[in-house]
Amino acid sequence: MAIQRSIFTLNGTIGGVTFYERYGKFLAKRATSLNKERILSDPAFARTRENYMEFGGCNSMVKAFRIGLSNLIGTMSDKRTFNRLTKQIKQINLKGTGVRGERTIDVVGNNDLLNEFEFVENSPFSSIFGGNYNVEESVGRNSSTITIEAFNPANLLKIPQNATHFRFVNAITVISNYHYDSELKKYQAVDGALNELRAVQYSAYMPVNQEVITDIDIIALLAGSPVISVDVAVINCIGVEFSQEVNTNHFVFAQSNAMKIAKIF
Repeated sequence: MAIQRSIFTLNGTIGGVTFYERYGKFLAKRATSLNKERILSDPAFARTRENYMEFGGCNSMVKAFRIGLSNLIGTMSDKRTFNRLTKQIKQINLKGTGVRGERTIDVVGNNDLLNEFEFVENSPFSSIFGGNYNVEESVGRNSSTITIEAFNPANLLKIPQNATHFRFVNAITVISNYHYDSELKKYQAVDGALNELRAVQYSAYMPVNQEVITDIDIIALLAGSPVISVDVAVINCIGVEFSQEVNTNHFVFAQSNAMKIAKIF
């Protein structure tokens, strides 16, 4: 593998060399005769096909995360968030039951591998907000309440330059376990009806230069109060984002925000 160093960047195969982009870098490697048809049929690539199938299942779960947190991704994630999330979900897949290539992805039974996941790797939630908070789910697991204790932003909040306000977010999204469907020959959500349900609730905007004198309660409730089955996990995220107020309008910062998985229930 080589790095392209030119004012022109290439994509494709020229003269036996394949040019491509990965993670923002433009690379080049020697082209091979290996193609998709051979990988899907040659017995020598049986292990590759198994890995390919399970990777597809992990990607399906990552897609569910993307949908469930779609309102927050733009301001509370980084370029490698979902690559890192895929890596963690693959670890869950490796613990699954079944034969290679068809192992289950049991997020319910292995939620410790996702708990405390940071959506902005270089900006962990605890490095932005140092106050105390509590996360409490309802008995039916279809809502949660995040309570943030009163605090002084000057002492416990890492305030970016030009920010005038901040607010917290309580986000819950339902992620189903996944299993391999031998008839469809792909991974499917065990409980598709609940998979990807979500609820996002924000606190009010608060000035960065004023002390918060009362506790903040943020309740996120899934629409219709659905009955949550044992085949799904409810992912509860806590986040903080900053804004600049101009003529009573709040312009949310694209960076300097933070969010993590605070609890899975």
